[in-house]
Amino acid sequence: MNLSKKNLKKFEVNTKKKKNMRINITFTVDTYNQIKHIANKKNMYMAQIIRDWTLEALNGEVNSDNINLITQIIREQLSDIIRPSVERLASLSAKTCIQAGVAAYLSAETIMKFVPIELQEDVESAYSAARKKAIAFTRKNVNEE
Repeated sequence: MNLSKKNLKKFEVNTKKKKNMRINITFTVDTYNQIKHIANKKNMYMAQIIRDWTLEALNGEVNSDNINLITQIIREQLSDIIRPSVERLASLSAKTCIQAGVAAYLSAETIMKFVPIELQEDVESAYSAARKKAIAFTRKNVNEE
């Protein structure tokens, strides 16, 4: 059946006149018997079972349609809340990297300026050894210390 806008108008109902509308549906014998069995088991009318299932399906459809919108709103709100903390942590991390570079440079300068030439190791090998020790230290578990 083609339900164009013109054809749909034939089926529209003036809701001001009636609060509840009747609809007739047809089931296979097996489906009818299953619904009848469930209705008997729950001590309800078959019509009430069908109404309940229809309303549950319609409510579920509305929820599934809105879930993408709700998810996007939650993501935006969480992003707005977390952004200042993330930016602060990134800034602190950048400052820490700069300070680490300064410390490494000052250490190399100290070796070059204050240690007598005959006692100076090659700065590159000293830096490499210190870097390996620092990496090993950072990889240790907190409980190992």
